[in-house]
Amino acid sequence: MPIIFLGIFLVSFMSNNTEESLNEFRNVLTSYITTPIGLAAIIAITEFLTSMLYIAPTAISRDGSNAVFMKYIPVSYYKQIIYKGIPNVVFGTITSLIVLIIVWVVARPSIIFLLVAFIINLILLCLQTLLMELVDLRKPKLEWTTEYAVVKQNMNLFWPFVLNLLEIGIIFIVSIPLSFTNYFVTAGIIIILHIIITYLVNNYIYKNQNKLFNKIS
Repeated sequence: MPIIFLGIFLVSFMSNNTEESLNEFRNVLTSYITTPIGLAAIIAITEFLTSMLYIAPTAISRDGSNAVFMKYIPVSYYKQIIYKGIPNVVFGTITSLIVLIIVWVVARPSIIFLLVAFIINLILLCLQTLLMELVDLRKPKLEWTTEYAVVKQNMNLFWPFVLNLLEIGIIFIVSIPLSFTNYFVTAGIIIILHIIITYLVNNYIYKNQNKLFNKIS
């Protein structure tokens, strides 16, 4: 739904302005976007939109009572967690691409800038997916009669917003002090920091995969 609103705004803006005014607007907007704060804003928007994806926070719960079969199929728990997270990454990637396409149409920043933003979004998406699956493993909601019941009064769906607010806060904490520098500096710090966090979370899941599945019965 937020993507639809963005699309409507974009079409309206493009149709109600002359080419000259659009070019002037793009030049001004590009100078703001291709900065550490601009990069942080784009990432924040994407993070907010991906927090509406309920695939990872219900990855285990959606199987309901059938989740117990995960314990008997000849695939390691860790691999099953990774496989179940793929749809969330796919849909999150599509959301990221749509946001970046809109940014390109409106401001026409460089392809390198868009590529950097996409890489950051992808890393954050992988981290978000792992953390949300971890939340669902700790408190799975396996007793339900309809798929709607999986999300009804499910506190696991509250955590994507908390996580994304935390992520957005970290990104701006890094970006604001570096607002006088090139966006590559901010991007490098954000990428390195979140690769380390993603590695630690992934390593924790791998080492504790058997323990994490204890609540599935």
